Amino acid sequence: MNNVAGLTCLLLMIAAPVFAQGGLNPQGAAREGTHSFDAADHDVVLAQVTSGGSVDAGPLGEDCVGRIDARPNVIINVTHTGRTRFEVSSSRDTTLVVTTPSGRVLCNDDADGQNPGMVLMTGSGTYRVWVGAFNAEDAGRARLTVRSTRGPITHQGDATTPTAGQANGQAPTPQPASAPQHQRAFSGARLGFSATAGGPIPADTVERGCSGYVTTEPTATITTSDAKALRIAFTAERDTTLVVRTPSGNTLCNDDGDGQNPVIATPGEAGAFQIWAGTYSEGGSASGRLQITEASTAEAAGLSEIPRPAQRNGNLERQIFGAIRAAAAQNWTETPVFAFLSSDSWRYRRSPTGRVTGRYRGAWIGATWPDGHCTVQEFDFIQQGTGRRFSGPFRTFTTGSQLNVECADLERTRRRLRNR
Repeated sequence: MNNVAGLTCLLLMIAAPVFAQGGLNPQGAAREGTHSFDAADHDVVLAQVTSGGSVDAGPLGEDCVGRIDARPNVIINVTHTGRTRFEVSSSRDTTLVVTTPSGRVLCNDDADGQNPGMVLMTGSGTYRVWVGAFNAEDAGRARLTVRSTRGPITHQGDATTPTAGQANGQAPTPQPASAPQHQRAFSGARLGFSATAGGPIPADTVERGCSGYVTTEPTATITTSDAKALRIAFTAERDTTLVVRTPSGNTLCNDDGDGQNPVIATPGEAGAFQIWAGTYSEGGSASGRLQITEASTAEAAGLSEIPRPAQRNGNLERQIFGAIRAAAAQNWTETPVFAFLSSDSWRYRRSPTGRVTGRYRGAWIGATWPDGHCTVQEFDFIQQGTGRRFSGPFRTFTTGSQLNVECADLERTRRRLRNR
């Protein structure tokens, strides 16, 4: 993984000349558009981009690699200050270059497999983003996501980190370590016991991209002597999440794998599995039941069951499906085939002064991909309003877990929803 958290003052002083000498046009119009982003809110920008170009990113810094275009792919106009994650997802080997309002150049390669990413404290101003191709033959379609996060900062931006207790995503101070709530052995039969979910630490600090709030130490440690694939689930009345660290050190996480209850299928490994049960929202805890069984054949193959709808509302689902189809028309790789609700109530977006500016609702989106695999992914969809009246079309607001599912199950779900 490459990063430039330690770019030197010399690089900052010569950034503009390097751009000019490298053939870049940072002031040019963005290839795939300009977006507004509120770093202090639960905001997200999704953009389909084309990676690669004719310019070598290497001269921009010792950690910058790949081929990029002369013009930025996307321009992000940021308001307020907050922790922001820039990440790229693609089937190709991609790289990332971001310039801050002061001219600081930040780069990354392979933060997550072949996909680059970074977290920085963004302040108000214009950020320019290039998505590069590691090699010329890696150029192609990619998705850029810019979103608010509570994860640890990986790159030094222009803004400073707020002090403890302030807003803008500052992670709470970890509490003193304590022993896991439960230590059990799994012998192959069903194992279940009561446990408490939730804690002060954002799960994103345990593993990038994980949702919820957990304790410093695992909720439970489960040991197995046989290399069997496990199904780990937590059920509670409150919306909860799961993070599992396998014996080999891989970290898995899930939110809403079964309604508002998380479910994780592990690969077949023997040893100790560390399990964190979290609450989706900050503050408080949730009493529930942790259940461990052997995973089904589909789960062992890395496929998940399609979650059940949290509520049935045909009119709302049609509006949400229309919104995701409109978004997918902007050169998305996957093809949406259905939408159903993942939450049974509205949540509200507020301005920094507390005024309601919109309402949003979660939904699972089923999709097929050109390579033949199928997924369901959770999105939040927002509708603008004042708190008394909401109107206008829905638009994608945030993205959540994406699950690989059996295509036959996807088609059965599509038919069932269509024939309701």
